[in-house]
Amino acid sequence: MKIPKRLLRKILRDCKRSGSGIRAADIKNKKFLICFPFDEQYRKIAFRVFSSVIKSHQENCLCLISENARDLLREVNDDSIIIVSIPEDIQRNPILPSGASEKIQSGDYTVAVDLNTGFHPYTAAAVLKTKAPKRIGFHSEYSDYFFNIQMTKKKEDPVESSYRYIHHLMVDSFKL
Repeated sequence: MKIPKRLLRKILRDCKRSGSGIRAADIKNKKFLICFPFDEQYRKIAFRVFSSVIKSHQENCLCLISENARDLLREVNDDSIIIVSIPEDIQRNPILPSGASEKIQSGDYTVAVDLNTGFHPYTAAAVLKTKAPKRIGFHSEYSDYFFNIQMTKKKEDPVESSYRYIHHLMVDSFKL
């Protein structure tokens, strides 16, 4: 997704208003955020790869998902889910809704993951707002602003292999 620089500045300014975050040395509860992709096919693949982690760590997991995909996480407690509606014109409303921002900022995170293979301002901002020591997402024109670990999706590789690698990075974070 291509966005004008003024909107990028607006999103980053909104993220800077977030809380202080945690350092790797302060990690105790190992909370994590997973932002599911908005593409239906990728979302199903992501759920298949990450469902075991979500179910086994539900009390420390927060999932961001679009409103039309809530039934995918039907076994997950409502307190562990942020449901966002995606506006038709993201240019008019590029900022993550305030309720979602507040819920994200109320926790201390070890790792935050954006599973959208292309840039989306809502999921990228959600990851940045966590202030997690590990912020993982896919490489894009804007990814340097939001993620400190970036995946490059090769056209010949299925997205599932990238998701499995991200899953591996997440599980390693729990072992700190």
